[in-house]
Amino acid sequence: MKRALIVMALLLIVSSVMAYPVKINSWRINEDLKRLNELNFSIDNVNRNSNTIIVYVRDDMEFQKLSSHGFDAVALPDVAKEYADKLWEETKDSDNPMRDYYSIDQYSQFMQDTAAQYPGICQLVQIGSSTQNRPLYFMKISDNVTISENEPEFKYISSMHGDEVLGFDLLLRLIQLLTSQYGVDTRITNLVNSTEIWINPLMNPDGYVAHSRYNAAGIDLNRNFPMPTGSQHPDGESWAPETIAMMDFISAHSFLLSANFHGGEVVMNYPWDYTYTLAPDDAYLQQAALSYASHYSTMYNSSQFVHGITNGAAWYVTTGSYQDWNYGFTDCMDITAEVSSNKWPASSQLESLWNQNKESLLSYMEFVHKGINGTVWDNNNNPLAATISIAGNIKNTTTDPSVGDYHRLLLPGTYSITASAVGFVSQSVSVTVPISGQVVHNFILEPAQTMSFSGQVRDLNGQLINGASVAIGTPTPINLSTTATGTFAINSLYEGDYTVTINKTGFAVYQQVVQFRADSNAKVFVLSQPMFNEDFQSGLSNWSIQTPWATTVQSGNTVLTDSPSGNYSNNQNRSIGIANPISLQNVQNPVLSFSNKYNLESGYDFVYVEATPNGSTWTVLGSFTGQQSSWQTSSFSLNAFTGSSTFRFRFRLNTDSAVTADGIYIDDVQISGMQNGQVVYGDIDGNWIVDSDDVQHALDYSIGLDPIVNIDPLPWTDARVTACDVDGNDSIDAIDAYLIGKFIREAEYLFPTQSGIEFTAPANQVVLSHVNNNLRISFEQASTVYGVNMSLSAANGLSINSIQWGSEAESQLTAENITQNKWAWSKLSNTSFDYVDIDYSTMSGMMTLTINLNGVNYSSDIIAVTAVEDQNAPALSLSLRQNYPNPFNPSTTISFTIPDNNTPVTLNVYNIKGQLIRTLMNALVLKGNHSVTWNGEDNKGHIQNSGVYIYKLSTPSQIITKKMILVK
Repeated sequence: MKRALIVMALLLIVSSVMAYPVKINSWRINEDLKRLNELNFSIDNVNRNSNTIIVYVRDDMEFQKLSSHGFDAVALPDVAKEYADKLWEETKDSDNPMRDYYSIDQYSQFMQDTAAQYPGICQLVQIGSSTQNRPLYFMKISDNVTISENEPEFKYISSMHGDEVLGFDLLLRLIQLLTSQYGVDTRITNLVNSTEIWINPLMNPDGYVAHSRYNAAGIDLNRNFPMPTGSQHPDGESWAPETIAMMDFISAHSFLLSANFHGGEVVMNYPWDYTYTLAPDDAYLQQAALSYASHYSTMYNSSQFVHGITNGAAWYVTTGSYQDWNYGFTDCMDITAEVSSNKWPASSQLESLWNQNKESLLSYMEFVHKGINGTVWDNNNNPLAATISIAGNIKNTTTDPSVGDYHRLLLPGTYSITASAVGFVSQSVSVTVPISGQVVHNFILEPAQTMSFSGQVRDLNGQLINGASVAIGTPTPINLSTTATGTFAINSLYEGDYTVTINKTGFAVYQQVVQFRADSNAKVFVLSQPMFNEDFQSGLSNWSIQTPWATTVQSGNTVLTDSPSGNYSNNQNRSIGIANPISLQNVQNPVLSFSNKYNLESGYDFVYVEATPNGSTWTVLGSFTGQQSSWQTSSFSLNAFTGSSTFRFRFRLNTDSAVTADGIYIDDVQISGMQNGQVVYGDIDGNWIVDSDDVQHALDYSIGLDPIVNIDPLPWTDARVTACDVDGNDSIDAIDAYLIGKFIREAEYLFPTQSGIEFTAPANQVVLSHVNNNLRISFEQASTVYGVNMSLSAANGLSINSIQWGSEAESQLTAENITQNKWAWSKLSNTSFDYVDIDYSTMSGMMTLTINLNGVNYSSDIIAVTAVEDQNAPALSLSLRQNYPNPFNPSTTISFTIPDNNTPVTLNVYNIKGQLIRTLMNALVLKGNHSVTWNGEDNKGHIQNSGVYIYKLSTPSQIITKKMILVK
């Protein structure tokens, strides 16, 4: 057995010794690179100026394989290995083996000694062992090194190719700099205090010892990682121990930014490597790469790469790379740093190369602080395992569940950012990253309730649509169809924001993200007619065609395809576009959608969806590559083209020189949108949904509030007013709100504007009285009150101190405008309007009350019970007044009166679920009027979300409660 192990070790050494570089002269670089990847050759470098490709072969058999496939290949001396071998021979018996390079033993000792010397900021972690059982080390450097903090995690690794060693030396020197200068140099101290820094100077210790690119098993570690395409072993090899250790370690952390160091070229190479498709964070990756390159003059002044940076695939496509795995499978944006054209620089050059790279190393680390960061907690301040998403960017990031912190790397700009967690209601906000580069936003998520949901699908005339397919993008997707009455029901789902897709022949595809909430568990989805519709049943007369685009038959339907006679061909760049332009001049939120499935060579062959406002400048809306075996609906916003009168779009097939496939199939191409002036009755906010939000908008508008200021500030457009006036009486009142609610609840109901049937209600009488000096308003027939608008005025001024709805009335929908002394109520269920009490103050002896009851106007003059009291009057009564302003942001004032001295008073703020948020007062209070300001924070200083809050004044004799609204 011992003899067998010795032979195996010798074979490994021989395989390493035999490996050498080969130069390939190429006049078709992209085609040759593709063939080399398919043959699993290890591509090392590409020079497009000289038309040369450098690959490594493990032995002469691999070299012969190159020749047999027709490559113009010439073996090269392995200069790096020759230098390293000579250096070792000359120094192995000296006190300084490898001269200024650390030997493998010196490296291990350095890592251990450094961790022991700086225990307050250093922690040495062995993440695994190499093929030959050498330790794989990471040095963690941070101020509180033994705990996980609310700080971004950053990493550097080097020398996964064991013969590319400048990065190894640079990272050892960086560790020395960070540890020795902590507490001495302000910049270093700030960096260590604010960042979790992880450094792995040597990923391939076996290759370093053997002076070889490969690990001890002859595996190129930078071709050994799974790919975003799903390919697990693109190099045809099992995962190496080094690969497994690195993947396990990184997956257990929340790294944001990193770099892996190489040699043989001088350039920062950013994702993707495997495809020409740009990464979602391409702009950020370019700037991150420049943060390193711009401080390293040799790199920045490159004659081959503009400013010393390049997209990976634009340089050369490769598969199984470390940076693609990081970006594709984790939150980390990794960039490949090629820092020396000489893979193993002379030891005498190391000091100079360190000085040239030091500023780049620090600047790149500091770039991890660009973007948005904060925490995601529940309302009990517990950290959550949450996902952070950015609108328009498919790359998500996650929180560290032990701390709840997130860090999303972004360039300066304004972003719509969403925090979501299983079992909690997601939350979206607009956040601006300043020019300085960093902003903090903390999320507090409310627990999601399990809710039932009922939906209707109607057309623009309110008619129910049966047989429509409905797909809801919950974690476990829900797929169903509307019943014969155009309805559908879901018995149980978590509150959340889910993509809803509705398809019905003859209508535009409905697809958008919809809020599902327990307090709004019924919605009407409105389908419109598409502005443009193509099902290809009548051929291609409406299209400008470049062959081979044509129609074919799939499952009995005529569809569009790029290759009707089989697989598409190589070297294609052919398109099909609409023949006549479409006007988007007066269209809001236009969307292009179509059904598709495809089989395209992943990363090499693409179908692009492109659009132009003028017929000359084309913009890529999206692209398809790889495989999609079942039909799907794809949608693309056309908001960038709103206003164009000559809009066009096209599909373009672009293929390379080898490997073909079946291509793409396209059907049901549509453009939909809301024409300016188009009326969708009941849909006040213009999202093609009628729900409780629209009911509240109508009620708020009826008393002079501005409910959708971000969509259409007052005065509303004529079309929006018409959409709100569902009873068609040329006025907006609480009955319109009631009817919108009825439309949502009752599937067979149509608005008067749709059915022509006028709304009527039984006669009723207003009942007025004074109770405890408050004006009480009630009605003889409480059960037949459907909607009420009320206002109170007085000649000499009037102030409303508070409005108290009766218990049943309070459970319905209300709106209050305290600045105009108006309020409204709308019936939502079978409960009744019992009463409302108005606490008022006035100098007038007479007040005027105006009421619109069920659409009928009433007016009454009322004798005021009291005028404003004399300032010398001694008698006071306990009272709690309505906060002002209300709604408010960021703070509001709560006023109250205490009739007796030394009264124990507690003033608390609760959320709508009755959970204590803030204690504003708990003390003995003197007789008189008092005011307290609430700044919207809880007892721990956390800013609260928008919503309804309850404030409660408690004394030994009485408890008074009121509501207020925080709006952000």
